[in-house]
Amino acid sequence: MVTDRTNVPAVLAEVYGFELPVTFGNVYSAGIAIQQCRAEAFQVSVMPTRPTTLAEITQHGTWSRTARLDTPIDPLRVIPEVSGSAWDAITEIARCTLATAEFDADGIFRWRNRTRWTNVPTVPDVTVTSAREIASVTVSEEIDACRNNITVPWTNWRNVKLTPLPGFGEETASIAIAAGATLRREFTISEDRYDPRTPQVAEQAFPDCVGITTTATGSTGAHGVVDVRVQRVGGTVTLSLTNRGTTTVYYRGVYLIALTHDNGSNPVTILAQSQHVQSQGYYGIQHYAHDPKGWIQDSNTAVTLAGALREAGAWPIPVISDVEILPDPRIELGDVVRVIDHTGTRLNTLAWVTGIKTSGETGSVRQVLTLRAVASTGAPVDSGLTPDPPVNPGALLST
Repeated sequence: MVTDRTNVPAVLAEVYGFELPVTFGNVYSAGIAIQQCRAEAFQVSVMPTRPTTLAEITQHGTWSRTARLDTPIDPLRVIPEVSGSAWDAITEIARCTLATAEFDADGIFRWRNRTRWTNVPTVPDVTVTSAREIASVTVSEEIDACRNNITVPWTNWRNVKLTPLPGFGEETASIAIAAGATLRREFTISEDRYDPRTPQVAEQAFPDCVGITTTATGSTGAHGVVDVRVQRVGGTVTLSLTNRGTTTVYYRGVYLIALTHDNGSNPVTILAQSQHVQSQGYYGIQHYAHDPKGWIQDSNTAVTLAGALREAGAWPIPVISDVEILPDPRIELGDVVRVIDHTGTRLNTLAWVTGIKTSGETGSVRQVLTLRAVASTGAPVDSGLTPDPPVNPGALLST
């Protein structure tokens, strides 16, 4: 089943297989194979009764879609250390990968990856002209802003492995968890450790397992009865065990595992480089060192990112600033506008909207845009220019 942009669920194709009754907590992992379509998210729900209709399965009418996401293109092996709010982390990822993250006027979150810059747009979202909308415009082309020698470091995490965390093991005495009750255990780990993953249920506390049994002294595992959750805040890990069954079960202990550097070594940083030789011939070597802050972790992504930065910066890009127009609430960041000025700068160009400033005073609203041309002017051309003649053709140069 899929849900399209109109929030109408539909069945793509029949799934062939077999069905078994699955009790609470008995699903450790699930595999989903998707072909000829794209999945942005999936949901796992614990329901008191089994749904029987498509509307019940999809919870149709109880939620609405609030995000539009491009296809993920940057693989990630380890989540780097982050600080601040969730929005701080999202914007950092966007800056590091040349993506954009925004909420539009309808409150829809939009994530667009760097492929949006690959194809030069040919159709504008909005056209503004000097005949009506434009009050003033300033055009600049910063030669110093060109970059033709790009380096992108990427972090090699191939030596990462899973190892048991210290401080865990069997309990000295079993702890009862009554039907419907939740047991919480807190553990302290070093803050430089990576987050442990949720263990699976076993008869005793093996590595990556939590021991849950049907009796206090027995060795029969209570499979499919307990929901297991691991949550970390700072240096504290909380293990929550909820008994979904009808009888008492017993907690015997836990061994949590987490990613660690192999043999205590740090990940290796490798540089990907991309150059634009023709641009260097005109402007010299203009270096730019991109800092992905640990979010780039494979060579193909680093090379692709370096190439995208090279293409974006090899030639100066016209920046059209202080474009004062009649206020238009339709214009949003990332839109493509066509700027036509027949009187002053004689512009007729497509540009990205990179800045919007709206203000109001004395009963009027003022809107000023900052735009970036969708394409560069290319290599400089001196055709049509005639050098000035010498003032004194017979003058001798001093030696």
